[in-house]
Amino acid sequence: MKTNKTTYNKNRFFSKWNLNTNIPVDSIVWSYIPAEKIDSIKSLLQTGDLVQIVRGTEKENGKWVGHFGLIILDKNGNVNLLHSTPPKVKIQSLMSYVNNGIQSNIEKKRKNVEIIRKNKKIKKYNDKLKNSIIRKHIFKLKKIQKEKIYFYGLRFLRLQTDPLKNLKCVKKISNEQIEQNKQKEKKITEREIYCQYKKS
Repeated sequence: MKTNKTTYNKNRFFSKWNLNTNIPVDSIVWSYIPAEKIDSIKSLLQTGDLVQIVRGTEKENGKWVGHFGLIILDKNGNVNLLHSTPPKVKIQSLMSYVNNGIQSNIEKKRKNVEIIRKNKKIKKYNDKLKNSIIRKHIFKLKKIQKEKIYFYGLRFLRLQTDPLKNLKCVKKISNEQIEQNKQKEKKITEREIYCQYKKS
């Protein structure tokens, strides 16, 4: 099991809509199973388990959930992944998906070495251009190339036993809270009327 810390700034989101907020930057630590360990835990999976595909960069805490799917066990007990991939939804062996991801990481690593090398040259060129008053009006800054995203592993989530029963329980509690709020509002309204009557 590995962990990743994700920091999120809600102010950045609201600023897109020209809303000025002062919400503290928050973070969450979450865990996932590394790709090379999936084979050892696949026997624990059940049909309907939610799969979150973890992707990211080599930066510290530079990982995120980039894709979703569901676990489907066939009549022979084989573990499959149901997920949407253009142009349609498909079912494939979970381990074939994992092994393909591991294999693609090798090629992505090779390409990233070249991309990093080129970006160093681009950055050096851009820095030189920024410091030149004449050149920056003639030449344009070069764009930094994006590195390839790696496949790191999977997260699994399972619904609670009898989720419909739990949902009904939540609905019942919500209805009770709504009724309590109505009663509170009614009392407040009655108090306001009484106060206005006394003033008059």
